[in-house]
Amino acid sequence: MTYPLPYQLTRHPVGSKSEIWAISWPLMLGFCSNSLMLFCDRLFLAHYSLEAMNAHAGAVGGWCMLALNAILLFLLFRARSQKLLLKEAAA
Repeated sequence: MTYPLPYQLTRHPVGSKSEIWAISWPLMLGFCSNSLMLFCDRLFLAHYSLEAMNAHAGAVGGWCMLALNAILLFLLFRARSQKLLLKEAAA
């Protein structure tokens, strides 16, 4: 299996629907399993006590804000490095 282009991630043509599907289905599966886990956690906590469920919701909300900030910073630094690479390639 050879990859003719240096940036080709899969054996499918670059930018095709099959390449997008090959890259995205593991991510979708992971997000679905995470959602199922959170649902089960909240179901168990609701049967235990409502205070525990409310504490869990607050903790998950705080974690989501931290994760969102980390993702945004990663994207910012990646875009900045891509811009620097394009400047070097043009020079």
